[in-house]
Amino acid sequence: MTPAHRWFRLTLLVVLTLSAAARSEPVRAPGEEAAALAFTATSRVGFDDPDHPELSGRVSLQESALSAPLAHAEIEELTLAAGAVAGWTRLEFRGHPDLDTEDLYGLAALLMAARPAESGWGWSTLAMPGFYSDFRSGRTGEGKLFLYGTADYAFSPAWRAQLGLAFDTAFGNPAVYPVGGAVWQATDTLAVRLLLPSPSVYWAPSDRWGLFAFARPAGDRWIVDDDQSGEQEFLIEAWRAGLGAECRLWQAAWLRLAAGLEFDRRYEARDGGRTLLDDRVDDAAFLSAALVFY
Repeated sequence: MTPAHRWFRLTLLVVLTLSAAARSEPVRAPGEEAAALAFTATSRVGFDDPDHPELSGRVSLQESALSAPLAHAEIEELTLAAGAVAGWTRLEFRGHPDLDTEDLYGLAALLMAARPAESGWGWSTLAMPGFYSDFRSGRTGEGKLFLYGTADYAFSPAWRAQLGLAFDTAFGNPAVYPVGGAVWQATDTLAVRLLLPSPSVYWAPSDRWGLFAFARPAGDRWIVDDDQSGEQEFLIEAWRAGLGAECRLWQAAWLRLAAGLEFDRRYEARDGGRTLLDDRVDDAAFLSAALVFY
C-alpha cells in the first residue's frame, strides 16, 4: 500500500474569522488571514511493532497549502464569502516493507454565511466540499466534506461566547463534535481565544510584530481506491501545540514562523482489508513557515 494524502484543513480559527472583516476585532491571529501560502514539516520519528519487528520503521510528513478568497459580499446584516484551498502532502515511510512515499494533491471550495454582531446574538456556518487524489493511473481519490456552524453572543466588546457543532476528520475518523468557548479581547494588543478544540493566545506588541501560542487536533483520514488492490486507507490521530511569531513585510503581507510538538500520535494503514500499521508513533517536532495576507 502507498499511504494516502493528508488533506490541508482550515482550523476552526479560520472558520470563525471568514467574517472577521465585519467585526471590529483589532488584534490579528493565525487563521484570520485573507490568503496564505504555507509549508509544514515534521521530524522523522519511529514506530515499533514488538510482535513483528520487521514491520517497524520511521515516518515523516510534509505539507503545503494555498488558500485564497474568491468572493465577499454583505447584504444588510448578512455576510457571504467564498474561497478555495489547494494542498499537497507527502508522507515518507522508511523501513516498512509495505509502506513507501506518497504525494497527493487536494482542492476544496469554501462557502460561508454569517451574521456577525457587535452585541447580542450572531451566527456563522461554513461548508467545505473537496476532493483529493494522487492522480496516478488506476487509482481514484475520495471526496471530503467539512461542515461547521455556531451561534455566538457578544456580552461586551471584550467578551464573546460561542457554541456549535462541526463535522470533519480532525480527530481521525469522520465525526460530529461540539465546538466553541469564549473569546476575551483583553486589550487592543492581546486576545485570548479559548475556543475548543483549537485555543490560542495572540499578542501584538506593535503593528509590525505578533506573537502567539496555539493547540489544535491534527488528525485526518484518507481513502484511495486502487484497481488492483482495492480500497486503501490511512488514518492519523494527533495533536499539535506550539509557539510562533509573525512580522509585517509590506502593507498586508506578513511572514509567519511557528514550531512545536506533534504528540499523542496514532497511525493506521490498511490495504484491501489487510492491516499494515496500527500503532502509536513517537512524538515529533514540527516547523512551519507561511506568507500570509491580512
